[in-house]
Amino acid sequence: MVLQYTGEENISSKGPTLLITAAHEGKWNPHIGKFIPSLAKAGYQIEFVGWDRLRKLPKMHQEGGALYRMIFRGWGYTNKWLMIVLPLWGLRLFFHLLFRKPDLIIAIDLDSALPASMAGFLRRMPVLYVILDTYSLRPKIPNFLRRTIQKMDNWTVKKAKHVIVPDECRILEEYQQKNKFTIVYNCCPDVSCNVPSERKDRRDKPFTALATGYLMKERGVELLLLAADRIPELHILMAGSVYENDLREKIGPNPKVKFLGKIPLEEARLLNFDADVAFTFYDPSSELNRRAASNKWADAMMASRPILANSELVKAPWIRENDMGYLCPYDDVDALVKCLEHIRDNPEETKRKGENGRRVFMEGYNWEAMEIRLHELMEELTGWS
Repeated sequence: MVLQYTGEENISSKGPTLLITAAHEGKWNPHIGKFIPSLAKAGYQIEFVGWDRLRKLPKMHQEGGALYRMIFRGWGYTNKWLMIVLPLWGLRLFFHLLFRKPDLIIAIDLDSALPASMAGFLRRMPVLYVILDTYSLRPKIPNFLRRTIQKMDNWTVKKAKHVIVPDECRILEEYQQKNKFTIVYNCCPDVSCNVPSERKDRRDKPFTALATGYLMKERGVELLLLAADRIPELHILMAGSVYENDLREKIGPNPKVKFLGKIPLEEARLLNFDADVAFTFYDPSSELNRRAASNKWADAMMASRPILANSELVKAPWIRENDMGYLCPYDDVDALVKCLEHIRDNPEETKRKGENGRRVFMEGYNWEAMEIRLHELMEELTGWS
């Protein structure tokens, strides 16, 4: 439930003030969706400063132990104007932060971390830089801008008090101060104990592949639809956001697809129990995609479901070595069809791979372990426990 802002900024706790900022509304992001309640529970005072891209939120509201303040509104997520609007967001955030004095700024990605670091440098405020997407590697960035963006990224890392990345493969060679980095894997909490056994059991249920999150052609969704056309038994369960109109038109009327739209993270995570395999493709023509460290992997591992990923990913050997999923080349529908048919025809192997993923999850690739790591880092950065 979202509560309207009441004018009281001190939510409930007496710990240090953390100002978390990102170029979106925050709560739908799987990282912020875990960071905020975890840090609020630990006693920190949390304020999120963000960008309400769809103009759906009040300028201020309280939710989940945090104050949400939207200082920029409109413009959506995917359009030709965003390259112009992003600097305006940066300027708005910079001037907003000049008049604030939190104990620590937690800035998500370069579009927020650069202005936050500039304001932090002038006002002597420490910044924790969280790199989820490396901007210089994004496929839609013009090549002539990449070098400049990487220099800005390097400067932001240099000025940051510390840096969080979701995987080892996200620490670029260009980053000089490797000792500043802490890895907080894209993990989820263990909710399997809350799921009835009949939902976990896939016997005598339709063969189903799950696709969640950003449903895009560059994430293989169109390839999955093409494969489903050739596998009569295959059902596709989808939840998330579709921004490409032509892809939306293919998903909407498809009788083999159950599309749930954008749902809360907790509900999307539970969908893994309703599928036989989690589909996680990333177009390898993009360096950023090759370095993917998907939240969906931990969700599948938690639910004892195997991962289906493309073999070009940097993390593909990790999936193979732990025998917790299936790999096939990207942009090869024939190979994808054969792989899905193999999964369909070998339920015992599929179950074993899912159990192997669950073992890796229990050994430390879970949010409970990462939460301890996050809290230890926050104690180090704020001096409060």
